[in-house]
Amino acid sequence: MVQYLFKRAKNQSPPCILFLDDFEQLFEYEESENDRIPRIRTELLYQIDNCPEKVHLVAGTHKPWMIQSTFLKLLRWLNKRVLVPLPDHEARRQIFMKNMKPIKNDVKDEDYMIFADKTEGYTGADISTIVRDASMAPLRKIQNASHFKKVQGPSLTDPEVIVDDLLTPCASQDSMAIEMSWLDVSEDKLSEPTVTTDDVLKSLNGTKPSIDEEYL
Repeated sequence: MVQYLFKRAKNQSPPCILFLDDFEQLFEYEESENDRIPRIRTELLYQIDNCPEKVHLVAGTHKPWMIQSTFLKLLRWLNKRVLVPLPDHEARRQIFMKNMKPIKNDVKDEDYMIFADKTEGYTGADISTIVRDASMAPLRKIQNASHFKKVQGPSLTDPEVIVDDLLTPCASQDSMAIEMSWLDVSEDKLSEPTVTTDDVLKSLNGTKPSIDEEYL
């Protein structure tokens, strides 16, 4: 795969940029743990050392301490290092908003400020992980629900039509609760719950930042 990648890069019209994301993964395993990693490292080093000038190599990592300095000295193509700081408060708020936009949710603008307050030291990838986990909360609620209730909403077969017999998970104490499993609900009658602020906060509390504080 490495050989094929560089072969394609050499055949491209200049300039050609190769981006190696999560570069630190080449250094996270001992040889006894994964015998493929040393071979990939060796092949990558060879290809980089024989790479024409028209190919520009960019490597990204959020764990720079994992990359051995002795290895970097051998890579004349990685002769510049640029520190991209962790997202500040406003950037974190924007990342949350961007990731939440395509998801059905009832998160208010002021809630994004709370999310940003609680994620100092988190990377953009960490925030994406939080939102991805929160987006699964409705599915978990459906699968774990013992009661459902009828609600009004767009028909799942024709969004232009509003129906009042959709079913969504609810608490057993709800006055409209009907005891049933999600397996008893037909696919065209299941109203998926929205992602709530509490869903995001729960995912946030269960997700630690990937950057160790001692390295900041």
